[in-house]
Amino acid sequence: MTKQTITLLGAVLAVAVLLAGILLGVLPRLDQASQSRQERDSVAIQNNTQQALIAAYAQQRSKLPALQSEVADLKQQIASGPHLEQLIDVASRLPGGAVLVSITPGESGDGTPGAGAGTQPTPASGQAATTGFQSVPVTMVVALGRSADAAQVLQKLRAGPRLLAIDHATLEPGAAQGGVATLTVEGRVFMMGATG
Repeated sequence: MTKQTITLLGAVLAVAVLLAGILLGVLPRLDQASQSRQERDSVAIQNNTQQALIAAYAQQRSKLPALQSEVADLKQQIASGPHLEQLIDVASRLPGGAVLVSITPGESGDGTPGAGAGTQPTPASGQAATTGFQSVPVTMVVALGRSADAAQVLQKLRAGPRLLAIDHATLEPGAAQGGVATLTVEGRVFMMGATG
C-alpha cells in the first residue's frame, strides 16, 4: 500500500467519523432544540391567550355589582306579590298638585285582558306548577288642580319603580268655577307567581 493510498483511506475514515458524529450526535440535538423551541412558543401563545381570558373575566367581574343592582331593581318592578306600596308612594308625589284619592286593586288574572293578561294556564293534574307572570288589575282615582296636568301624571305613574301598564285613563273636567278635575286610571301591576 502506498503512502498516498494510506493518506486517502485515513481521510475517508476521518470524513466518515465526522459524518457519523454529525448524524448521531449533532442532528438529534438540533431536532430536540427545534422541538423545544416550538413547544416553548406554543406555551407562550397559550399563556397569552389565558392572560387575555383572565383580563376579560376580571373586567366582567368588575361590572357584577352594577348588574346585581340592576337585577334588584327589575325584581322590584316584578315582585312576587302585588305589593302596591311602591305604586302608592309614586302616586302620593304626583306633579302639579295632583292628589291620589284612592287606589283599588282587583283580583289577579283570569287570562282576560285588563284582568290578568299574561297569566299562565293551570297545569293538568300530575304536572308541576310553573312560575310565570301574573297581573293584578288596579284602579286609581287622582284629583287634578288642572286638566292639563293629566299627561304629566300618567307619565309619572309609568316611570315609577313598579311596572305598571296603563290600559285606560278617563279625565272628567271639574266645574267651570275652578273645580277639581278627576283622572281615573285603570291598569295592571305585574308580579311573578306560581300557577296551578
